[in-house]
Order: sequence, then C-alpha cells, then structure tokens
Amino acid sequence: MKCILCESTSQFLDDYKLNIESDIDYFGKLKIFYCESCDLGFANPMPDSEKLNYFYSNIYRAKGRPHEIPENYRFNLYSERNLSYFTYLSTFVNFENINNIFDYGSGLGDLGSLIKKKYDHINLSSIELEKTSKKILKSPGMMKKHYSPGIPVLINQIKHDKKSAFIYIGKKYKKRKDFFTLSKNSNLKEAASNLYKTFRMVKKKGYKKIQICKIPLKGSGIAINDRIMRASN
Repeated sequence: MKCILCESTSQFLDDYKLNIESDIDYFGKLKIFYCESCDLGFANPMPDSEKLNYFYSNIYRAKGRPHEIPENYRFNLYSERNLSYFTYLSTFVNFENINNIFDYGSGLGDLGSLIKKKYDHINLSSIELEKTSKKILKSPGMMKKHYSPGIPVLINQIKHDKKSAFIYIGKKYKKRKDFFTLSKNSNLKEAASNLYKTFRMVKKKGYKKIQICKIPLKGSGIAINDRIMRASN
C-alpha cells in the first residue's frame, strides 16, 4: 500500500477497531497503515465524507454510546480520565517543544484545556461536530472564575518576585514577609480548606498579585489545583 502523501511503501498495522459493530455502516471495512518516511498513519479505504460528518454530528456521542456526553456533564480539568490521558501522552510527547495543538473531536475540550493550563505557550484550537459538545465549547461560562480572588494568580511558582503574595504549603518561609502557608504541616486536606480564606486575606491586605507554589497532584491536591486553575483563568 502506497502512502497517501509521499507514495512510499507503507506498513499495514491493524484493522480499524469499531466502538460498535453497526458503525461499519459509516466507516466500512477500514485498515490502518503507517508510513515511516513521513511518519503518517492513515486509513484505507477512506470512508465517505458525508457519512462521517453525519456519524460524528449525530451518532458518535449519542446516549448509550461509549463517548456519550451526558446532559448533566461536569467540566473537570483534573478528572481521573484527563490525568490518565495527560500522563500517557507525556510519555512520548515533549509538550515544551510543541507550539500548536489542533484537537479534532475535542468533546468537552477539558483535556486540551488541561494541557494548555500546564503549557501556556501552546496555541490550542478545538473542533467538535456533535451539537451538545459544540454548545459547551462555545459557552462563555465553560471556565467560569468560581474561585477567583479578583487579582492575577500565577501558578507553579518557584521564585518570589518580591512584591506579590506568595502562597505555599509547609513552613519553609514562616518568618518571611509576603509568604502565606496553606498548611504548616503540609496537610493537603487542611490546605484545601484554607485556600479561599487565604485568598480573601491576601486581597484584604492590598496585594495586587498572587504567586502560588506547585501543589502535588494527589489526594486533596487535585481539588486545590482545580480551584487554583479556575482562579488563574
């Protein structure tokens, strides 16, 4: 089989795996090939474009299917699913060297948003054909600032800029001005309960910006990161 781009000889990888057997009506009997010369994977024979558009607009995320978008969806960057996907992708993609991501079939857009939050230099574009997902992606409330203190918040900070409020966990900086700990004992559950209180205190003291150290992505740290991400958006 020749590559559809460079026409070099490509390698057969596998038959295309359908989510549901009846999907063969839209995809046909696809086979997956890989071209080593241009590092491209492709399907052959290519499905009919009109059938694909109908499938991804009306069938793919329909109720009862594996990729269903429920009516009571909950946008959560730090869901177990997203963290799992992100960890997997990071094993073979160096996002520091990536400038643009085109997320085709982005669903709610949460995985792409998680990557964008960690690697702010990346330009992220998303496209989704399914009607409910498109509505969510276009919604101005998709990333509401539920936890915003009303001043800029910088995340994963290492060095203090000597004028902002620096929020951290532990007691390393307990005697230094402008430093505020969420938990002297490095207890993530305690830190989570003190986050809003610390935001309000910092705002009341007249600080114009907040720096926050890196919070571990485990236990209550997941909830803390989620709140901080919303505050920094």
